[in-house]
Amino acid sequence: MGAFHRFHLPSPLWSSSPLLLSGDEALHCARVLRLRPGDALELFDGAGLSARAMVASLTGSQVFLTLTDEPERQPDPVPILLAAAIPKGQLIEDIVRQATEIGATHIIPLLTDRCVVKIDDPGRRREKWQRVALEACKQCGRNWLPVVATPQRLDSFLTTGQDPSELRCVAALSPLAAPLVRWWPGAIPPASVSVVTGPEGDFTPRELDSLLEAGYHPLRLGPHILRTDTAAAYALSIISQAFL
Repeated sequence: MGAFHRFHLPSPLWSSSPLLLSGDEALHCARVLRLRPGDALELFDGAGLSARAMVASLTGSQVFLTLTDEPERQPDPVPILLAAAIPKGQLIEDIVRQATEIGATHIIPLLTDRCVVKIDDPGRRREKWQRVALEACKQCGRNWLPVVATPQRLDSFLTTGQDPSELRCVAALSPLAAPLVRWWPGAIPPASVSVVTGPEGDFTPRELDSLLEAGYHPLRLGPHILRTDTAAAYALSIISQAFL
């Protein structure tokens, strides 16, 4: 749609007239970017819909908009779930950002046996990572906003039955690891995909056995040992290239 500043307007708010930006999006529009009446921008709802709009007026912390063209909808994406072990530092934010850009639709931060991080406030962390995904959508032009889940243990992820994906892969340092074509040789994309990536030092043998028993195929990511954030981006890139 062109190089316009992009703003997120949730689906339920598209029915009002004029359209209204509030909260952080309005502050970013009015106080950071200093857009003024008549300036053009782009809206997206996070569920595939986008449209160009124009600033009609600004009042305090609210920005009123009018659409300047008909909304367009991106096709539904192949559901791709990334469950990534949380590395130390801020690398999980890089993983969320890159996963959003590449095409993940669901992101689950995992706590594994070899994770060294401690999550004191999972809800607050999830909100922060969801904002990272939103900013990535705004930057890269994607109109589908991934859902970032609250951090959870790998054992919980495998036992709650929340992953019915048709194709399941785990990026692991395993002699059984093989290229994607080994696990999905057909030309028709799977209905859904999930990819699990491990922590520094990889999964423990017990964890890897649990993943294999749950139907995850060990996916080969080239000949080298990769950082956790690189592995997540690499694995998703393979899936994206094959199915998107």
